[in-house]
Amino acid sequence: MKLHLNNYWYLSDQRGASRLGGPVLVDKETGESYGPGDIVNRVRSGKYDRAVRVVDRFLETTKRKLTKNETAFVRKFFLQ
Repeated sequence: MKLHLNNYWYLSDQRGASRLGGPVLVDKETGESYGPGDIVNRVRSGKYDRAVRVVDRFLETTKRKLTKNETAFVRKFFLQ
C-alpha cells in the first residue's frame, strides 16, 4: 500500500526498508525511507523532526477522511 501524505512524503510498505511489511515514511524527492523513530529533515526547511511527527502532523491537518484500510496502515506505522 502507498499513502500520499503531502507533496513531500508518503507511507509505503512496498520498500526494502519495510520490516515485516510495516510501513515506512518515504521522501518523494530522494526516495529515502524512514522508520517512526528516525530523524528527518522536515520539508527541506532545515528543521528536523522524528518521522512519526511528520505523519502525526499529516493527521492533524488533513481535511479528507481516511478509509479504514488507510487508518489501519497509519496505525501500523505508529506501532512499530
